[in-house]
Amino acid sequence: MSSRERRPKPDDNSHAAEGETGSTQPEKTSSKKPPRPSQCRNYTREAVAKSLPDILETFVGQAKSGSVPHFNHLAKFGGFDLRPMPAPGKRKGKSLAQRLLEDMKEHEAKMIAAKEARLAAEREFGQ
Repeated sequence: MSSRERRPKPDDNSHAAEGETGSTQPEKTSSKKPPRPSQCRNYTREAVAKSLPDILETFVGQAKSGSVPHFNHLAKFGGFDLRPMPAPGKRKGKSLAQRLLEDMKEHEAKMIAAKEARLAAEREFGQ
């Protein structure tokens, strides 16, 4: 059967158990909630972790038979990637909190210097 051909739909009573005669009672659906995405991720991670030895054996077998993509993936997984390491990205500038703190310190230093200059002027004229 090709992928374009459709299978005939089963009769409404085809799923009925033997002994039942054409009753049209609605099926009971389970009231379970679907799993949360985090549960799906955890399940997938566990399944991959359990089958990782088999997966790696298959990858190694394919790489040994000459499959370049399988070898490249194994090299990357194993940390043997032969491509040069990219240069680390430039670090972003200072955070807003750091800039504000520096501005406050500069402002405080200017205020102290101005106060000292004013006191020095008062002492000079006050004598």
